[in-house]
Amino acid sequence: MNSIPAYWFNATGKTQRLTVSRDSGGGVINTYADYLTSVAMRFNVPSGNQQAGRARIDGVKTVKIFISGAPDIVANDRIVYSARVFDIKAVRNVDEAGVFLTIDAVEVQPSAVLA
Repeated sequence: MNSIPAYWFNATGKTQRLTVSRDSGGGVINTYADYLTSVAMRFNVPSGNQQAGRARIDGVKTVKIFISGAPDIVANDRIVYSARVFDIKAVRNVDEAGVFLTIDAVEVQPSAVLA
């Protein structure tokens, strides 16, 4: 697979990277900051029948997201598309070709974009 036409990626979103810190009482504070912006992507949201047959992650329905190229995205990152937020659970560089990433993610309920 040499390349995928740019028009196949029909959405643009961004990724956010997790930062873990501690407050003065020793509690854990998780925050997300914008990492990559204007990322070309395509969503594949299975219908109910397809979802029933697919593997689930932690008992939650998964969404498959395809990302153009092979940017530095890891399983602790988030994808933000419009007002929807998806926690990334798995990232695969298909055939290690650097053409696109396949990402399994679950939508954060309720979605909220962290500034």
